[in-house]
Amino acid sequence: QKINIVIKTLGNLVLLAGLVIGMAVMFGLASLSTSLANTVVGWLGLSDQPWIAPLLRLSSIVISIGAGWLIFMYLYTVLPETREPWSVVRRGALLGSIALVALQFVASYVISAFRGNPAAVIFGPVIVLMLFFNLFAQLVLFVAAWIATAQHEAIPVPPEEEEDQEMSTAPTSELQPTEDVKPNVVP
Repeated sequence: QKINIVIKTLGNLVLLAGLVIGMAVMFGLASLSTSLANTVVGWLGLSDQPWIAPLLRLSSIVISIGAGWLIFMYLYTVLPETREPWSVVRRGALLGSIALVALQFVASYVISAFRGNPAAVIFGPVIVLMLFFNLFAQLVLFVAAWIATAQHEAIPVPPEEEEDQEMSTAPTSELQPTEDVKPNVVP
């Protein structure tokens, strides 16, 4: 299949821009929902109620999970070349969004912990951001692997078939030693 590299690259850049916009919206919604909720509670005069703080925290978590679910649904419906069943993709996206929200809270906690050290104030957020994107990429891959294998049964390979597979995948130099190749020597 011939693919024009310029069009393919532009398409990938559009997909990446969609992902970056989705991530920015998710973080924005998380911070906006908390600050906006506190403002509305102040306007209503309910700030002295003991049940309001846990409710606000829970609402920001639910909003973040919803935004994360949309991000993962975007990733797992737009990017794959093959389609998996819709129910599996939805469950995988929910699993990924819950893990992403946990990762988001850990990252915000670590960034806030760096505020006391002047050197960490400069480099800490950059390091945490790099770590966050690394863990986010691993999360995307793990959830994608789960989605891809969720509908397939794990079938054990009998021992005699394992030996046949090992023999068929072994290099020919291991199967038929020649005179000029010495064993256990790397050329």
